[in-house]
Amino acid sequence: MPVNYSKGGKMKRVFTGLMVFCIISTFTAFSQVLTPPQKKADQIKKIEIVEPTSIKLNRTEVYIFLYHPNMLTTTKEGYQLKATILPENATSKAILWESSDPAVVAVDNNGNLIPMKPGQAVVTSTAKANGLKAQCQVYVETTQEHFGNSFSNLANEGYLAVQNNWIYYANPSMNMVLHKMKLDGSGRQRLGILPCSFINVVGNKIFYNGNSRVNYIDIYGDMANVLTPNIPAYDIMATWGKVYFLSPDPGGSNKIYGINPDGTERNIIDWPNTVSLYKFFGNGNWFVFSDANQRGIFLKRLQSNGQWSGTYSLFQGKFKNYVLQTLGQYGGGPSSYLPYYIYVIDSENDAIRKIGPLAGSQGMKNEVLFRHQAAGQKITAISLIDDWLFYCTETVLSKMKTDGSQNQVVISNLPVGEHYLYPVRIGSDPDDLWIFVYTKDAQNKFSLLKVRHNGLDRTAVD
Repeated sequence: MPVNYSKGGKMKRVFTGLMVFCIISTFTAFSQVLTPPQKKADQIKKIEIVEPTSIKLNRTEVYIFLYHPNMLTTTKEGYQLKATILPENATSKAILWESSDPAVVAVDNNGNLIPMKPGQAVVTSTAKANGLKAQCQVYVETTQEHFGNSFSNLANEGYLAVQNNWIYYANPSMNMVLHKMKLDGSGRQRLGILPCSFINVVGNKIFYNGNSRVNYIDIYGDMANVLTPNIPAYDIMATWGKVYFLSPDPGGSNKIYGINPDGTERNIIDWPNTVSLYKFFGNGNWFVFSDANQRGIFLKRLQSNGQWSGTYSLFQGKFKNYVLQTLGQYGGGPSSYLPYYIYVIDSENDAIRKIGPLAGSQGMKNEVLFRHQAAGQKITAISLIDDWLFYCTETVLSKMKTDGSQNQVVISNLPVGEHYLYPVRIGSDPDDLWIFVYTKDAQNKFSLLKVRHNGLDRTAVD
């Protein structure tokens, strides 16, 4: 019987084809698994690493501050360094921070500088990705001043303030806008944009009057802010914990207000009668006031319950200006900022009076230190540093000791106008005492010159 192979052969051919197909498919799939990623660029996207090309700090030089123990505060004035890594699309922007001397200045993971003791150190920021570095020189200084400016300077409208090695001043050549410079005149820098007065420098904070408001800016010209945007402010006196200023109450009389340095918790330090204030000085407990008519100077104490003690009349009569001396100018402990003596320009008698002591058990005296005799010129300005009083008439600058001795002319040819005096020590030599003299002429234009206390040198400041 003949054998029929057709069906079986067909099935074998089908089976053989399936096996070949499966083997080829398996091999193809396996070959895909073994193909290196770089040969599959059209299917698998590479991850690209973008390394930093530069790192930069917001400052290359920083001053931070500790407060002297006699200020009864442990406050520290630090600063935050900020590092910028470029390019913007750098894969990693992680930064490591390091201080060359952590015993002087410490730095945390966010670039915050913490002053530890006076000295200097270098703080380095390092890009973690590739080790690029940027550095900042940090100076830690101690500030001994409880106040943002001296009473004497504030009595002269506060156009100038000194903190350690820097002078902060209203620049007359630039519309009295806030500037700073080192004691030797170098490092000049514009800080603000407004004409300013009543400049107060507390650590790395500056408070000043601009557009009749309390303004804030730091000593580098950053962080500008208006602390009293909706109410006017006049005389300003800043301390490490409070900023005091004069402002009209609802009845229109100037009263003292206090505000925190960050602008919060504004409150009136109520004056318990209707007197409108002209000038004030105080340490938070004791205040010396004068009225808006410039006919009386008073001493009052603010008690812990917020109530005022009795009024002590220090001077009655027409006066041009006065400066206050505190126990702090003689050194001392917690009581060193008590009012001690005031020196008054007695306008009616054209004399300088010394009144005090205002604190202590000794009886208070009112004595004439100097009576001006020259016709046609009145005593118009007065200032104080250490045991020296500086005063001037329309064109003559003079000095004398606080006991009235050694009265002598410094220079006799001041520019004509209204004067504001700021004594500044710019070096350790006894002759490195200069008086910065602002003059406002009849057109209300200011000029500024500095005169050595012995009268041998003078130079214009711009």
